[in-house]
Amino acid sequence: MIEEVVVRLRNNMRIEEVVVRLRDNMRILIQVSNRLEEKIVQQGFCPSYGARPLRRAITRIIEDGVAEHMLAGHLKEGDSAILDVAASSLTTIDDDVELIVNIIQS
Repeated sequence: MIEEVVVRLRNNMRIEEVVVRLRDNMRILIQVSNRLEEKIVQQGFCPSYGARPLRRAITRIIEDGVAEHMLAGHLKEGDSAILDVAASSLTTIDDDVELIVNIIQS
């Protein structure tokens, strides 16, 4: 379906904006797993609204999740990390997504 392809492209562009912002402002390098990208598309697409809820899903899952890890001291300036979604979040359809931040370099 063409709408789903468009949503996936927008998702990748918006995630890249977040990645660049974190890199430029906080010197934090992140990679987003395919599973997390898929979960964001799943939560950010609505047939009646299209891709409009996508930005909120990215903010809620990635930006808020990274901020929580930074405030907790797990992720700090200069770190590199891989963002993923917990396996338990893959099977749920509600808005609760458990973000996993794997620090690969400190």
